[in-house]
Amino acid sequence: MLLSLTAVALFAVAACSDDDKEAMEPLAPIFEKPLTLQCNAGATEKVEFASAAEWSIASDAIWCTLSVDGVTFANDIAGGAGEATVFVKVGNEAQEFAESVATLTMMRRGNKETIAKVHRTAMGYSLRVVDANGEECSEIAVSSTGVLEFSVEANFDFGVSEKPQWIDEFTVNTDKEDAYRRSFRITVADEYEAVPCKDVLKFFNGDGTAQFDYMLSYSGMSPERIRIEGENPWGWNLSADGAIFSVLNKISGDSLQYEGSVPYKVTTLNYDCRYLCFNEGEDSALELMEQPNSWLKVNVDSDDASKVSISGEPFPAETEGERKGYVVALPAVTYDSIIALYESLHDVSFIDSVYNNVMIEVTQVSDYVDLTKGFTVMKGMTTELDCFEESDPAMLAMLDEKYSLDKVYAVSADAGSYLQIFPHLSERHWEGWSEDATIIIDADGNVISPTDVNLEAGMDANDNMYISVKALSKPIIVILRGVNGEYLKALVIKSGITLDPGKGFRVFYMMLNSVPCALETDMELAASIIEQFGTKEIYRVESRVGRILQVFPNLSESEWDGGNEKSIKIIDFEGNDIPLKDISYEVAMNDQDELYANFKVKKNPYIAIFCAPDGKAIKALVVAPQS
Repeated sequence: MLLSLTAVALFAVAACSDDDKEAMEPLAPIFEKPLTLQCNAGATEKVEFASAAEWSIASDAIWCTLSVDGVTFANDIAGGAGEATVFVKVGNEAQEFAESVATLTMMRRGNKETIAKVHRTAMGYSLRVVDANGEECSEIAVSSTGVLEFSVEANFDFGVSEKPQWIDEFTVNTDKEDAYRRSFRITVADEYEAVPCKDVLKFFNGDGTAQFDYMLSYSGMSPERIRIEGENPWGWNLSADGAIFSVLNKISGDSLQYEGSVPYKVTTLNYDCRYLCFNEGEDSALELMEQPNSWLKVNVDSDDASKVSISGEPFPAETEGERKGYVVALPAVTYDSIIALYESLHDVSFIDSVYNNVMIEVTQVSDYVDLTKGFTVMKGMTTELDCFEESDPAMLAMLDEKYSLDKVYAVSADAGSYLQIFPHLSERHWEGWSEDATIIIDADGNVISPTDVNLEAGMDANDNMYISVKALSKPIIVILRGVNGEYLKALVIKSGITLDPGKGFRVFYMMLNSVPCALETDMELAASIIEQFGTKEIYRVESRVGRILQVFPNLSESEWDGGNEKSIKIIDFEGNDIPLKDISYEVAMNDQDELYANFKVKKNPYIAIFCAPDGKAIKALVVAPQS
């Protein structure tokens, strides 16, 4: 009898249409509480929201009109479900000395709610801004000095909005004879000195019924000005490997050192700066070195252009001697005149003429380094893997026959992991950025496309060249070719798969019968999942075709938001997406507040990928018919 009642209940639920369910569901309010819009006559404001149903909005005041496109305004408008932007326009019709208030009312599925109150500023208030010369201003403009003084005169006691974050000092003094006249002093903060800025300053009365908006702008620092902050630029030494910068303090006798690069802060208008690198040759002649061919590198932070560092290249291998160079920083507007000066002088006297623009003077002495090292292999730039000499006779014979290689090394890594390979070769021997500098083959000597292993070249903070590759489920061989066309050495990446048991899954049928769930045993399938999604927590469950399984992923709501369709991805073994409705996917919660999902067993197996809120795959479950 219990089973019969259950079947009837399930049929009844299935008989309800999606439209009926949607109509029965209560609508959440558009806003937690109605908005308050404070506006002057002639102003237009925007109201943004998202609605789960069609809507209409009405204004109860003739002076307050609405629009969905910002062009056509009316007292009544309507729109469909989804995200929406409504423009609210405040006119001057029937304006009074007292504040006017309009109510915006929304209708959705027969439900009526107030979403906003629009307060129109009362008439009769006056306020003006005057500069240091007593001239009235329509805009408050800070000059390139970064400092501005002005006054505000009004016929009422007023307040002012909070200062923008780009303002450092914001002082206000009240006139002793006129309580409604106040003087202001504004100073731009140092970190915003280089960038033009704009904000609106709002002056308003005590109860907020009157408001006057003025644009506050800053034009930025003088284009010819530059400020270089850092260590004393003179007398630096760079180690032969390009890793250590040092300078001797002649007074204390101590050595100041920087590893990798020397940091500076350089400030110009809009951070539009030009950096010149010079090599001092014989007879004090200066050679302008263009990036990236300069042995002195200027590195500008991609997120903060004021953060600049200077790094250096290793001294050319198998070469003796020393070299000396300079880095000069210039505002963009002075570049042409400085280059013309360099062309006229063309010797070290030029450095004296741009003394205040010199960032660093560097000397580097050769230190011959043996380049016949193996490889340094990092996993995710954090973990160094054990690199050893390859001993497989067949592998060595194939590489010797095809590429004349006798320097072959090997490393073991999990399939799907990303490796950074440092070959310990200078650019003089191997140009890692070049397309033909790296060749990828399999164990049979067949060439593998660079895109199949995500081959990329990069450089670390110490200007050491590396290449990044993804380990596959089969062995691959990375071969490096020198600038002269000769093959230099090779690295064999031997891959394997170690699945992560993690938290696993609990699987039930009819919430009563436990269904066995174990780590995936098909390593080829597991490798493809790892390569595509990165997760190594891969399980398999098998049951009779047509059954609905209850799958507990053993994840909290913060780890896995099952109600969000983006939190689950269903694919077949060829990687094609499967609609959620095809597997009767639903998410629910048991009495212990544990999330679980319903999956239907199909004739053809499929893979369910559970994803975190950031979209990253957490774990995978292969759902297959019982064999």
